[in-house]
Amino acid sequence: MVTAASCSRSTPDDHGCIERTVIKLSDPGTNPAQTKTADSLFDVNHIDHHHYRYLVLQADTFKTQYPPYTQYDQKMVGVSQYVNGLRILNSDVYYIFWNGATHYISGKPIQNASLDTVPYLSLRRLRTLFTNELNKPSASVTPGLSDSCYKAEFGYYDLADNQTAPNLVKAWRVTVMFSNLAYPYDGYPVAYFNDNGQLISFSGNIISID
Repeated sequence: MVTAASCSRSTPDDHGCIERTVIKLSDPGTNPAQTKTADSLFDVNHIDHHHYRYLVLQADTFKTQYPPYTQYDQKMVGVSQYVNGLRILNSDVYYIFWNGATHYISGKPIQNASLDTVPYLSLRRLRTLFTNELNKPSASVTPGLSDSCYKAEFGYYDLADNQTAPNLVKAWRVTVMFSNLAYPYDGYPVAYFNDNGQLISFSGNIISID
């Protein structure tokens, strides 16, 4: 994965920095043995996986709770999807295989997009947009995070739910960069912005229970 070499300073009233982070399709997400197993599962089941970046492979056994209590070798492969070389930021897919055959797919496989790969928003503008969200009274975030450095990833975002056809837009994922945590840390708070500056979603990092 590639990270910008230096912070891009925002406007003086922002008092912080932001870095663009790129997670490439070729960046390893699983170890070589897991990658080989996942490749084999997709190949045997005739599933195109050239646009997938593996996130996780878990192996277990599954036994039915009804006669004849059949036991299966179960493997779960989680993937990030890439189109035109960009990650679809909110559309990971999880495949479950029983005895080497596809049993269940969670998520929506997406094969193509008619969008370009050129971002419009600047890092400076993203810094301001994210800071504005963090500072809202309703944000539910730890105080002081707006003084931190941020990280931003450019990609596509699917505005449709899993039951309808894809509706991809160019978008950004912005989070706080925690220096004591290894990248990639998919933590909170996190915001997704359409590349035109419109907020898609925001989640704080404080959960309150009434």
